[in-house]
Amino acid sequence: MSFPLLTATAVVPALGAVVTAAVPAAQRAAAKWVALGFSLVTLALAAIVLVRFDPGGARFQLTESHAWIKDFGVRYELGVDGIAVALIALTAVLIPFIILAGWHDADPLESARPNRRWRPTQGFFALILMVEAMVVISFEATDVFLFYIFFEAMLIPMYFLIGASGTGPGAAPRRRRPRSARTPR
Repeated sequence: MSFPLLTATAVVPALGAVVTAAVPAAQRAAAKWVALGFSLVTLALAAIVLVRFDPGGARFQLTESHAWIKDFGVRYELGVDGIAVALIALTAVLIPFIILAGWHDADPLESARPNRRWRPTQGFFALILMVEAMVVISFEATDVFLFYIFFEAMLIPMYFLIGASGTGPGAAPRRRRPRSARTPR
């Protein structure tokens, strides 16, 4: 049995999210470096996937398949084709740049809310890594149920990333606007 490269490409950023979230609040800089490190490891794994992919080969390559929910015929099946490998590589390249672009954006305004319990730096970077994990496994999934689960799960960290954005007067109503726009009055 070979190394589960596609699973590792999705598990590494998820593990990075957990480790980043666990960094103590007093060590915000360490959380940034941990997140960047895990994103670079994911980039290296994506590069290996890209190198091992044969454009003239089988339709799905580097496949992994395990029984999951046997009663419904659901399997844990991963594989990459030409589009998937390109999108995984693009995601893995963009995430380190996103982390670097948000390097100072995640720093809290201590004078504004000194007693808050949510750790914005660790949470911000952990959520970015979790989105990366969900996006990557969505691109790798060849079972429609697995794709659906992880595609929908990706929306959870995105909700918190979008909801935490913005400061100043009127930020709270702007964050509520998309939700209220979908709700009939």
